[in-house]
Amino acid sequence: MRADCEAKGKINPTRKLKKLQEQLSFSDTIDNRLMLAQEYVNVGQYQEAVDLYLTCLEGVYEDEPFIILDLANALYLNKSYQEAKEKLLYLKNNHKNYKNKNVSLLLAKTFESLDETKKALNEYSQLVKVYPGEEARCRYALLLNKNGQHEKAQQLFQE
Repeated sequence: MRADCEAKGKINPTRKLKKLQEQLSFSDTIDNRLMLAQEYVNVGQYQEAVDLYLTCLEGVYEDEPFIILDLANALYLNKSYQEAKEKLLYLKNNHKNYKNKNVSLLLAKTFESLDETKKALNEYSQLVKVYPGEEARCRYALLLNKNGQHEKAQQLFQE
């Protein structure tokens, strides 16, 4: 059954998108907006995702950290790095109890994309101590290597 669903997604990759668009037009709820925005991200329609996430940040949800993080991710993917950085710094400074390590990883990647290398290195250096998996360590090592810190980078790669 699962293989059948995967095959349908490959044959008609916009099928789910159309279904979610119809669902939202039938029932304009925050959950339906969020699901559609995530699907826009999944299919690479980042500006549409950004626009929809922005409509979610209203009323009781105007300062909801998980929506702000999803918006920042869509902004990053849309190459709107400065706006993504602003949202991520807002999260770090105003939602200190929101302990999502993806905020720090996305912020480090955003600093890197903005050529704010020192800030990116600092963010990665803190992140490698707590981030699950190897993405943060690998990105940190690559950036160190790129900036001539080959020995330190090699040490991280070996770890």
